[in-house]
Amino acid sequence: MLATLRNNARLLKGRKTLNDRKSGKGATYSHFEDHKKMKSHEFAEFQKKIFAENARSRKKFRLVFWSSMIVFTIILIYFLFFYEMEPIQPLKWPE
Repeated sequence: MLATLRNNARLLKGRKTLNDRKSGKGATYSHFEDHKKMKSHEFAEFQKKIFAENARSRKKFRLVFWSSMIVFTIILIYFLFFYEMEPIQPLKWPE
């Protein structure tokens, strides 16, 4: 708690007003630096690989989603139309 108060006081010290955001410290990540240099054909192969992986994952998601929806619908239809239930008896209060 004490360290937080000291840090806040240190950051507020350089400001002219309380809402002066420009005089504060900037973000540590100012811009994106690409450290891996790829040639254009390597990048095209990389993009094809990523697109193929995305298409495969979408296909898998659709398969799982629709198969679970079909199973759910079959179970729902079974319970609505084919499951033989005893009629609900009215509640009898003890006398």
